[in-house]
Amino acid sequence: MKQNPRKMIEMRMRVKISLALAAIAVVAFLVIVAAVNVFVLPAFERAESEEVGEGLTRALNVINISISQIESSTKDWAYWDDTYQFLQGNFAGYPESNVVPGSFESLKVNVMLFLDPDGGLVLGKAYDYENSEEIPLPEGLHEELGGLASLAMEGGKSGILVLPGGPMLFSVQPVLKSSREGPPAGALFMGRFLDQRAVDSISQTILLPVSLQPYDSLALPEEFASAKDALASGGTAVVPINSSTVLGYAMIKDVSGSPSLALGVSLDRHFYRTSLAALAHSVSSAFLTLSFSFIAIYALIEIGFMRKISRLRNEIIEIGERRDFSRRVREEGDDEISDLAKSANWMLSSLESSSEELKRYAAHLKELVEEQTAKLREKERLAAIGETAAMVGHDLRNPLQSIMNIAYLMEQEGSSPPPDKREALSKWIKRLRDNVAYMDKIVSDLQDFTRSFNAKKEEVDLGQLFKDLLDELKIPKDVQVDIEIKPGAERALTDPQILKRILHNLVNNALQAMPDGGTLTLAASLSGGELRIEVRDTGVGMDEETLKRIFTPLFTTKAKGTGLGLAVCKRLVEGLGGRIEVKSSKGAGTTFMLVLPASSGTEMQK
Repeated sequence: MKQNPRKMIEMRMRVKISLALAAIAVVAFLVIVAAVNVFVLPAFERAESEEVGEGLTRALNVINISISQIESSTKDWAYWDDTYQFLQGNFAGYPESNVVPGSFESLKVNVMLFLDPDGGLVLGKAYDYENSEEIPLPEGLHEELGGLASLAMEGGKSGILVLPGGPMLFSVQPVLKSSREGPPAGALFMGRFLDQRAVDSISQTILLPVSLQPYDSLALPEEFASAKDALASGGTAVVPINSSTVLGYAMIKDVSGSPSLALGVSLDRHFYRTSLAALAHSVSSAFLTLSFSFIAIYALIEIGFMRKISRLRNEIIEIGERRDFSRRVREEGDDEISDLAKSANWMLSSLESSSEELKRYAAHLKELVEEQTAKLREKERLAAIGETAAMVGHDLRNPLQSIMNIAYLMEQEGSSPPPDKREALSKWIKRLRDNVAYMDKIVSDLQDFTRSFNAKKEEVDLGQLFKDLLDELKIPKDVQVDIEIKPGAERALTDPQILKRILHNLVNNALQAMPDGGTLTLAASLSGGELRIEVRDTGVGMDEETLKRIFTPLFTTKAKGTGLGLAVCKRLVEGLGGRIEVKSSKGAGTTFMLVLPASSGTEMQK
């Protein structure tokens, strides 16, 4: 069953509009979701991480303050004449009057050790100031006495000491006189247990749950491996446990500088949960708003545009079916649809006048075909010339070589002719050689004009190439030679043999154009990203008719010329990716300009 094309087009337009609006709504929704995931959620997580980091910083500050307090108390007792005298054995009543429970309670320390300079224990006492009872010295502390004494003799040390029974905040200082003069009589060690009571005290201070565990026992999930790496390098690790809790960890080093403890802070994710709920509500509201907006837009498009477009479409289809291009569609209103109707009428007017243009196009196409046909014939002619040149080169070069050999033998064997014939014989031998060379040049030019070649680019010193070229040519004494190479054009990237051959031909022509002498100029410069090489003479010049035909094969104004020299030059220059230009006027000299690609100049140097 054949369907109505008007209905099909109308349905396709409505479907496309509906799909486009739906796609825009989905894309907008996805953009909102992506923006939330890329910008908003990471911002919430960063804020949460910063809050956890602040909690860790406060907890570490509490620990550092405690260490500073212990260090201050230790120095007060260590830099005291009574302590100094006690360690020197001159104050036997020192322990009974000073190392008493009240001192432990006021200083809030659990351990006091008095050591001699070698680490020997002179007096050691441990006390639980929370429960007001004396306790044994912590397990493993005796093994650390030598190292602690060494730290004191080096100027003192404060920090965390990890023992088998648990970590301890400590400070060990050298015992000096009240004037802080030595030598040290020994060392004083004070320590406070960093136990669960201390951790609970830190939690109460920073108003956040705090935990402390050995660093080696810290087990983070596999997905937080990067967090543990950051922790190992001295940073902090933030680990969301679930939607309710996030943990933060900081690594604490012991007195040897090794990772020993993992300080943890727990944070309730109330702000994060509230933010997620608000975001979900906002995204849902945005989706509903977008949906209702696009429904309203579709209704406006249907009422305001689709009816006009349907009418315009039906009129255009009817004109197309009847092929009556003299008819016009209605132009109503002042909107884009009326502009479309005007454009359709303009198109119909154009169709009426298209016949003449089609005829002109057909004529132009015919000219192009004829032009291409002529070019193909020219290629065929050149191919035939190439075959002829190859045959001529093969058939003539051997006889020419034989003639040259005969001339050489005549010159050698006739080196002592009669005096009256010697000059004439030399003259004829020279003429014979010149004519053979001329014939050989004709064959070479003919072959060069027809055969293809591949240019090999290499770095060329133009100044040296100009000098070598002039040395090879016979420059008449009445011809002045000038070389002008502007900065940036000293070197070129091209085929030196091909370039030299082109210049050889052009300089030869320039010399022939100055039979009475003149000035020959070889110049090189950069202009507009192109390398320009000029050969200028002050010779007889050329008229306009000659200039038009100068590169035509077999055209020559010389009595003894092949008419191929400049045609070959043109082919060679084009083979180098450039072009050749000429300026001349009768009696005012001639300038040939080779224009090569920019890579031939300073661009090559760069």
